[in-house]
Amino acid sequence: MDPGEVTDETRFVEDLGGDSLLALEVIVALEKKYAVRFAESDVRGLTTLPRTYDVLADKLGAQGLGARG
Repeated sequence: MDPGEVTDETRFVEDLGGDSLLALEVIVALEKKYAVRFAESDVRGLTTLPRTYDVLADKLGAQGLGARG
């Protein structure tokens, strides 16, 4: 899939064919880059880019992230 085809509504698993291993890789990368920890309940909610952004922004206290858009 071309990155330009990914929208705010694109779902990681259903639309992009992601699996639990890929999800774990993404989570580990985010945790390392932003020095945060995701709870299991957070991980289940990371279904789209906007949802992932929102959870990450909450973890960071919205500091360091620009406005989405």
